[in-house]
Amino acid sequence: MSAPAEQPRALSRAVGPAALALVALGFVAHLLVVRAHAVDLPYQDEWDLLAPGALPDGLRLGWLFDLHNEHRIAPTKLQAWALLRLCAWDNVAWVTSTFLLFGALLAALLAWLVRRGLPAPAAGALGLLLLSPIAFQNHAWGFQSQVHLALLALVVGAWGLFSDLPGRRGAVARLGGALALVAGAFSFAAGVPYLVVTSACFALWRGARARGLEAPAARRLRLETAAVLAPCVLALLAWTVGWERGEVGPTSPATARYWDVLLNLVSFGFGFQTRSAALGALCLAVVVVPVVALVARDPRDPRGWEVAAVAGALLAGLAAIALARAAWGPGYAKTSRYAGLALPLVPVAALAWWRLLAARPRARAGAVAAVWALAALGLADDWSRDGYRTIERHKREALARIAEHREGRLRLPEVYHGWLDERLEAARTLEVTFTRRP
Repeated sequence: MSAPAEQPRALSRAVGPAALALVALGFVAHLLVVRAHAVDLPYQDEWDLLAPGALPDGLRLGWLFDLHNEHRIAPTKLQAWALLRLCAWDNVAWVTSTFLLFGALLAALLAWLVRRGLPAPAAGALGLLLLSPIAFQNHAWGFQSQVHLALLALVVGAWGLFSDLPGRRGAVARLGGALALVAGAFSFAAGVPYLVVTSACFALWRGARARGLEAPAARRLRLETAAVLAPCVLALLAWTVGWERGEVGPTSPATARYWDVLLNLVSFGFGFQTRSAALGALCLAVVVVPVVALVARDPRDPRGWEVAAVAGALLAGLAAIALARAAWGPGYAKTSRYAGLALPLVPVAALAWWRLLAARPRARAGAVAAVWALAALGLADDWSRDGYRTIERHKREALARIAEHREGRLRLPEVYHGWLDERLEAARTLEVTFTRRP
């Protein structure tokens, strides 16, 4: 290998650890900000865990898998129950533990990017963008662990499902990936399209591989594929039992409103809060073009299908949101918590371009830099604490109102959408931490 070709790799090895360490420092700094504004009081849907049949009735299997709106959020409910047992459901502890789960997601995503060929400095630069407070609702609200868990399951699931390890180790990795995706489906509703799309990409890749094998080997490959996908199919069937759609009916994908919302969701992943379908179409092209080209170039390449699976799953999750929420208009697409579901599109697009342009080193470096610059531009004005401050203020004002309240009905829409009387009584019975104040 020539010296000039070796120099960029040597530079990457030297700078890479420092770049990833910078992401770790940024994560710690963000954690300190989250804790600085955390207040020990449930917020919004967290109050629903104090309803009859939920935490007041203890840990029940039926409750864990019951619907919450259109979601099944078993791990988040289990997290709440564990915190009730460990620290009387201290909300600061819940917010902290949820942010640590976000850290696990960030670490898994960066590790996957590096293992799939993206240089560590580039992965670190992209990781810093994911620390933007644009998704503050997912960080200031312990209940939103469901989002991080579903995304973590997607990364781990795709990593395992498309494993090319030989023999039994590969089979175990693929089965583990399938089970991770199943867990994601029961963590958050977006985990369902994640499971469907990733499984479909896996089946297509294995089918392409089988076509190039002799009959006995192809038969073994198809049997293993069926065995790996069986838990996915069974889980999807189980997930639909008792499912009911939300209060708002779905918006047809044949309407302009649907696409307006979907494209605005995609552009939100690049940090753009401006409502623009054209900008969303640009961001969508940045993601889709290299992914489609990768798969078309070599349908038997597991890495191309793996990147396609993660990108397609993320887009399918956003498409499901548009289906369920487009009735509320494109402005709703810019809700903070949706940013967490769209932001991973940026590093996945960067990885797709990097792999696609492998034979053209300068072009692929430029493409990754362009993806980073586009997202950095979109996120440029999204680094303030204002979202955290607003939630903190609402919680502190609610705590003062609760302390003054003696009898009668109480409603505080800033922290909960319903009446608080019954929830407060359940919290006192369970001796939840915020009720212990004099």
